Amino acid sequence: MLIAFTAYQWLCYAYVLWRDVNIPVKPQIFGGPWTCIKTDLVAAYFKFFNTALKNKPFKRVYIDAFAGSGAFRYIEDTPAVSLFGPRDASLDIHPGSAQRALSVQPGFDRIIFIEKKRNNVKQLEALIRESGHPAATVEQGDCNHVLSQLCRRAAWRKSRGVIFLDPFGMKVDWSTLEWQLSP
Repeated sequence: MLIAFTAYQWLCYAYVLWRDVNIPVKPQIFGGPWTCIKTDLVAAYFKFFNTALKNKPFKRVYIDAFAGSGAFRYIEDTPAVSLFGPRDASLDIHPGSAQRALSVQPGFDRIIFIEKKRNNVKQLEALIRESGHPAATVEQGDCNHVLSQLCRRAAWRKSRGVIFLDPFGMKVDWSTLEWQLSP
């Protein structure tokens, strides 16, 4: 297991170097290599979802209920200097679900980020400006309230969506989940 873990870390690093993504935000510090796996899987799902529906008569909507700052950083327990020279800490910064939703191709028709913290809202607004996405917005507030308001207003007969609920130390009320599942 330890060997596979280390191999995946190197793959994450190689991917960061290869994709040459400019992350203009201050990343939140949390997670680990498993967080890279999770965001890779989420990004793959975005691509599958949008590809499957791109020629259908639906608007494709993405709602990220705990959007964060748009990027994350996990600090690896390795020496700052090794036999190969100083460790590049920028390799620990990875795009989060928000940045991946903005860059997926084919893209979402509408993107809504929900975030409670003002600093993260500013980071997300900068990320949206840089991406140039014409229909991406940020709603500041508690996701339980904002999400229920957004979903009640949406024209779901003409839309299909992905709602990403991935709280980090935050609370999702059971009633929010129940409401989303009711017909």
